Amino acid sequence: MSDLARLLIDSIQNFDVQKTSQLLSDAASPNLKISGKSALYWACITENIEAVKLLIQHGAAIDLINFDDSDENIGTALLMACYIGNKPIVEFLLSSGANPNSKDQVGQTPIMASAKGGHLEIVRDLVVAGARVDSKDINGMTALHWACTGGDFEDICTYLVSKGLNVYEQNNNGETAKDYCKLLKRSRTLLCLWNE
Repeated sequence: MSDLARLLIDSIQNFDVQKTSQLLSDAASPNLKISGKSALYWACITENIEAVKLLIQHGAAIDLINFDDSDENIGTALLMACYIGNKPIVEFLLSSGANPNSKDQVGQTPIMASAKGGHLEIVRDLVVAGARVDSKDINGMTALHWACTGGDFEDICTYLVSKGLNVYEQNNNGETAKDYCKLLKRSRTLLCLWNE
């Protein structure tokens, strides 16, 4: 890891906009990585929208894949922002051209991360931006499955079903979203899905 990369990431994590801007203007690449994660990814983790904007303005690769310490693909900055549920950052990344259908190592997409986290407005933003609601991860899980595992999110489930997701869609183990609702005792969501 370079000293410049450490300085850039530290300025992002410390919300030091002036230092971040100075480093980027003085030749720090907006795509520097520490521990496999890009500066843009770190800005999303820390929910530093000003750093996100600066990095994009300085040419950060918006759909750059990031890796964890075991060298597994943990997805893009958009996926992290969706997981956290930071709507302003998600909106900015989407308006800057982020791919709403990017995937991580296990095939999880931003809409799946948002559904699991209970972030209905972000799920809607992703659909408007072209996210595929019918995408499946490597285990055959859809955003509807993930919404049921994340919580009692009947509003998200209702929305996803209205966009064409099938409540009877099975994952690779033959389980439906309804099965997850029963198992995890998501009574409101189960009732909502039962009426579909």
